[in-house]
Amino acid sequence: MTRKRLVIAPLVVIVALAACAKQSPTLSPEATRAAQATEFVKRVGELQNAAIQAEATGGLTASQTRPIVSFCVAAARTAKDYPAGWEKTVNTAYREMKAALPVEVLKNPTAAFALAVVEGMLITLNGGVQ
Repeated sequence: MTRKRLVIAPLVVIVALAACAKQSPTLSPEATRAAQATEFVKRVGELQNAAIQAEATGGLTASQTRPIVSFCVAAARTAKDYPAGWEKTVNTAYREMKAALPVEVLKNPTAAFALAVVEGMLITLNGGVQ
């Protein structure tokens, strides 16, 4: 099962990145950035749901889940409120949140996959997670 996820994970990340980074020729730059922010909010919601599900199934503890959910709520709010300039703020918050996560969280396949998708989007939109 884990090997299957390792094969599928890069494909999903590539599709998510392409959907987020692709500019439609019919949208203004502002509308494109708003669409990217909306897409990012969806991916952050998936990260939040993955963390909650991992906690419900015993893969994460409440104290391990809390920082992920807190990041997700704040990142979604920031992207919605500032569609023209949310990336750097969210990127910084993501790095801080990920650095504070215990190794057990990063080893959880569900959480690791969802983190990879969010990180991939930040790399595409913000020039990298530094």
